[in-house]
Amino acid sequence: MKRSIFVLACAFALLLVGSAFATPAPNSAVLITRVFDDCPLSILATTNNYPALINITDDKGAIACGGWANLHVWRLSTDGATPAAFNNGDSFTASADLVINGMGEAGLQVSPWWSQNVDGRFNVRSTDGEIACFGGRLPFYSFTGGYGLHYAPGEVIHLEMVYEPNALSSADPATMEYKLVYQGMSYSSGALPFDEGNPTEDPPHGVWGMLNNARVGGYAQALWAFGTGVDASFTNLGFVRPPVSAVVIPRVFDDCPLSILNTSINYPSLTIADDKGAVACGGFANLHVWRISTDGVNPAVLNNGDAFSLSADLVLTGAAESGLQVTPWWTQNVDGRFNVRSTDGEIACFGGRLPFFSFTGTFGLHYVAGDLIHMEIIYVPHGLSQSNPATIQYNLGYGGVNYTSGALPFDEGNPAEDPPHGLWGILNDARVGGHIQVFMQQGNGAQATYTNIQYTVLPILVAVDVKPGSCENPMGANENGVLPVTILGSADLDVSMIDVGSLLLEGVPAKRGVISDVWFATTAACGDCNALPADGYMDLSLKFSASMILDAITPTEEEGAQLHLTGMLTNGLPIEGVDCVTFVGNIKADKLADMVPAKFTPQSAPSAPVQIIEYSLPAETRVTLSVYTVTGRLLRHLVQEFEGAGTHTVSWDVSDQASGVYFYRFEAGDFEQTVKTLIVR
Repeated sequence: MKRSIFVLACAFALLLVGSAFATPAPNSAVLITRVFDDCPLSILATTNNYPALINITDDKGAIACGGWANLHVWRLSTDGATPAAFNNGDSFTASADLVINGMGEAGLQVSPWWSQNVDGRFNVRSTDGEIACFGGRLPFYSFTGGYGLHYAPGEVIHLEMVYEPNALSSADPATMEYKLVYQGMSYSSGALPFDEGNPTEDPPHGVWGMLNNARVGGYAQALWAFGTGVDASFTNLGFVRPPVSAVVIPRVFDDCPLSILNTSINYPSLTIADDKGAVACGGFANLHVWRISTDGVNPAVLNNGDAFSLSADLVLTGAAESGLQVTPWWTQNVDGRFNVRSTDGEIACFGGRLPFFSFTGTFGLHYVAGDLIHMEIIYVPHGLSQSNPATIQYNLGYGGVNYTSGALPFDEGNPAEDPPHGLWGILNDARVGGHIQVFMQQGNGAQATYTNIQYTVLPILVAVDVKPGSCENPMGANENGVLPVTILGSADLDVSMIDVGSLLLEGVPAKRGVISDVWFATTAACGDCNALPADGYMDLSLKFSASMILDAITPTEEEGAQLHLTGMLTNGLPIEGVDCVTFVGNIKADKLADMVPAKFTPQSAPSAPVQIIEYSLPAETRVTLSVYTVTGRLLRHLVQEFEGAGTHTVSWDVSDQASGVYFYRFEAGDFEQTVKTLIVR
């Protein structure tokens, strides 16, 4: 089986929208029955309780039907009445758990504009067990052909479709990745490119992707030649979309209402310019803000437990201050600023819930109007408690030098406001984005230009305990059987929300998972042996193949190694955890004796703008070196060619990448290795 990496004022306060084709935000589903109706007298029953359950049952009983099939579909909707329209430039993940009984086929769909109720299927068939993806605009892929998988009626199968538009060009077409979890194992097609489509139909439909005016949902098709009907149940329906746009909220402060305001939004870039010209304004300032959005209309809502980074390049001209913002629930358009001021050059972070930090006070930095400055905010919720509060880190790049505040802890907040707002973090119902505040008495106006805006969902850190009940976690070179691993639940982590099929320990999938309150564990931190008795919170106990884990470990230390676990919550948020094992005997020597003597080593510090990777080959062989995001999306191939014996180096310019976790996948002949790396901007 292949292993794959899987690893968000005043008077004229209207919203200026930056994208006419923002990804829809489904809140319901609609059913369209009898698209094919070869047996019109069959008994059809449907249940639509989105997102918990959609059931379609079609039974002909003893009726003699000479036709071939009945087809019924459901479509994601934003109003509960009509199917939502999806376009070429949208970005999303659609998923569901499916159980098929009877004789038929069912699955998920991304259907093209010319066949919105029929084609484009991630198809599971109960008659012969085939699992394949085909039709419409979809790149073909067969899980039966690729992995030998066959579906058995009555079993649960998790299906997922991940669509990324990329550049919608021949050099960088849109991709679709099909994922499934079946019988406790995870499988992936990898990111498959779309072909061009028909250039004569662009406009209006576009090329190099799923095309405009598509539909997303699922279907059930009863095959009358094989039985009396079909029953398809879709549960845990999920739809995740990244922030795809920004919205501007102008004149939050409007001390000069006659000024001329111009905004231009071409996310991930935007410009806000405010000019009073010869107008006499007695007021202090005009404030305009922008917010990250998932629908191009409303600011995205951020909560205490979210983990994210927000970054942008900024050029500020005129007399003003500007920068990034994480604003709290009580002042969503004003406070919480990572602030750059052009009048005196001060660079500081303050207001709302933000821990204070001054780059001017700490590093002596002063901003000069017209310069480009790179700004980044990294928020991690941790335990949201007094002993483990959320942290925020401010990073900036200026004059070719990188600076950081380090991770700064949040204070408690107001206990009287929890619930609903929470404590020890940014608090629920926050907003993220940026601002420009124009000083009307110090000039005629100002302009802020943001480029390379990036919002990234960061992995949620979870507590992992390898071999619960053991502190040293010993592993021998020839260890077989299973390796027990527990993800510890807490007040902040409901382990039932973990997608077990997505979990990978050093790239190895879990065999099975059981939820219980582990009676004895040790604190999930390397070298920490504090005992943790049962605490009333459910934990997730997992089993991994010990031999596969040993094969995946790079034996760089005699004493032991860190084991990294990655995965997803059922709502699409990534998780990550780590624990250590100690080696019994000379496992390093034993493993090295069996390994192909190819070596692969990242060389650069996480903050380096260019990452250097070194590898050595014992003989000429084909080398593939790829970079994946934490969610498992192929980012780029760094090497894809035959190379000779010896030491080789390759560089990766990460200046346009967001901070976060990435994975290198190195393949040289029969040697394969996956290495996690961290990029800090």
